[in-house]
Amino acid sequence: MKLLATVVVVALPSVASAQTFFGPTAYLSALDSPLTGAFSYFHLEDFEDNALNSPGLTGLGGVVLLPGPFTDSVDADGDDMQIDGFGNSGNSYFSNGLASSFEFAFDAGALGALPTHVGLVWTDVGSAQTPGIDGVTFEAFDAGGLSLGTIGPVTLGDGLANGGTAEDRFFGVEFLGGVSRMRISMASSTDWEIDHVQYGLVPSPGAFGLLALGAVATLRRQRR
Repeated sequence: MKLLATVVVVALPSVASAQTFFGPTAYLSALDSPLTGAFSYFHLEDFEDNALNSPGLTGLGGVVLLPGPFTDSVDADGDDMQIDGFGNSGNSYFSNGLASSFEFAFDAGALGALPTHVGLVWTDVGSAQTPGIDGVTFEAFDAGGLSLGTIGPVTLGDGLANGGTAEDRFFGVEFLGGVSRMRISMASSTDWEIDHVQYGLVPSPGAFGLLALGAVATLRRQRR
């Protein structure tokens, strides 16, 4: 008689693991992301389908901004797909004159487990902020909602609102215990943009071990 079993991977309580912050680092395309590892999933939200709809991701504080003379998407995005110093041809996530911070939350149920690597790209301070320069702060939170720490405030901006990308900067964190949400803020601007929200899971060695044990148990049942 052949019995089939379902392999279930259960996340083990996280061992003490230190967080590693990344940024602010220059970023012109997805190839510039410092997030690396043996990911079991990895998602990049670039808003190029005119929506925020990546799995297990919700955003608060902004709206999707379409291509235009003042849009500052990641350089390589949009219909030109070229690194040419401008992000006008792509989409971004925009504060719309209302928000001084954006927050992105991750749904462990939808994803299977919280991501261990998260980040995003700050792209612009708009024309409403004179002279287009401001302090940027990035913060991330663990599975229990406790802060993992911050980067900044870091003074960024080029004083222009023409979609230039030389000032675009990546902010992110790696934490093997799982990241529930991240926040990026500007002290005194409600006219700014971000792009390339990205998040992935590198399973802990314990999770890989459980997966292997489950696979062995399944094979044994099948042989019986």
